[in-house]
Amino acid sequence: MNKRMLSEEAWTGSALQPVVHEDWNPALAQAALARLDGRRLTQLQLDVGQERSMLIGGGAGRFSVMICVDVDRELHTLLDPGKADTAHEDLLVGAQLGRFPANQIVSTAAALAAIYYFHAAGEASPQLSWQTEGAR
Repeated sequence: MNKRMLSEEAWTGSALQPVVHEDWNPALAQAALARLDGRRLTQLQLDVGQERSMLIGGGAGRFSVMICVDVDRELHTLLDPGKADTAHEDLLVGAQLGRFPANQIVSTAAALAAIYYFHAAGEASPQLSWQTEGAR
């Protein structure tokens, strides 16, 4: 599938109400990122086709950003190089509270930089810091 789609996960209690946008662009993704509130709206999925998706969770200026290639064959997690991986922080992602290494929680600016490059190239930006797992 080579279709660009953006999906926003909105939760009302335990019910998921996804909002899907076809053929997304960076401005739409930036607006969706701004809507993430860390409570009811906690996750975005941005697809660029060719089995490549970016998942962004969290909200209120604190985000977890991951790129999945070929249904998790490769995982790229965006890192904040200014934070230690030994400390941990709580973040609500996909309506579930998770405890993440602090360096995996990034700013709005870092998330936007990742979104813009992913839209243009379909991969992780070499200008940002990533932790990669799986085949490359």
